[in-house]
Amino acid sequence: MRPAERLNAHGFTDGQAKELSRILPGYQFVEDHSWNLTAVRVVEIICDGVAYMVKTSPEPSTHIEREITAYSGWTSLWSDAGLAPRLIHASPSENFLVAQRLGGELVQGSEVEYDPEIYRQAGRMLRSFHDQVSREDTEWTSALKQRATKNLHAEHRIPAELCAFIEKCVEQWPTEPVTLVPTHGDWQPRNWLYDDRLMAIDFGRFDFRPRCEDFTRLTRQEFIRSPAVETAFLTGYGFDPREDAVWSRVEAVEAIGTAVWGFAHDDLAFESSAFQRSSGYSRVSAAGSIAAYWNPCGFD
Repeated sequence: MRPAERLNAHGFTDGQAKELSRILPGYQFVEDHSWNLTAVRVVEIICDGVAYMVKTSPEPSTHIEREITAYSGWTSLWSDAGLAPRLIHASPSENFLVAQRLGGELVQGSEVEYDPEIYRQAGRMLRSFHDQVSREDTEWTSALKQRATKNLHAEHRIPAELCAFIEKCVEQWPTEPVTLVPTHGDWQPRNWLYDDRLMAIDFGRFDFRPRCEDFTRLTRQEFIRSPAVETAFLTGYGFDPREDAVWSRVEAVEAIGTAVWGFAHDDLAFESSAFQRSSGYSRVSAAGSIAAYWNPCGFD
């Protein structure tokens, strides 16, 4: 099978395969790394002894658009130090990008997954990313409220009475300006590589958000399992942005979204993570107004 035909078999369009042949003639297919949860495909190729990661989608993709935006300058402080991939080529019209493939081992599932030193480095890296720039935004809270309401009206297993209560709380959220910074959007071990030092990958959720939004994944997962890595992470970061009043709103919307996504994709473990407690923070808290702790799946 020719390389282009193999890419077609892995979800690439003819245009994307042709574009790749143009910029990296003679490339060879190596492996498909796609998560198979969305239409986005992630494929490893090699050309002249150099490995690359190619991301595509057969249709317009917010994930790819955000990643291209991240590579437009925001990731330079990491890529210049070898801590993130370099963008080789991007074609927004073809929903397609090619980036350098970094070496190292994925932290998730590895021997260092709960090594405090990894989390100290992760905290320090994230702080440097957040500190690049900040801006005041008057529309962020309104958008957050809309997202919460939309998800509350989607299919899920949150009881109707609780939904109504959460929606009333959301309506009362203040709409004062919020400080936003560049965020990774999915900061967790599945997007970290390690080879004597920590490296970051996958910028498909890049956007400007409050600092605390980059703490959501870790708070409901790794920090629950190991308080030591939470301490190390905060040491690296320098302070805890979850002490801001914005955090409870972020946690509420994140939890609702997790419940909706987990239900839609029949992922009970992910769905249940929306309703776990971590470090004294209660998820589905609706800006501190909801004290109830609800576990829809009966998980411990």
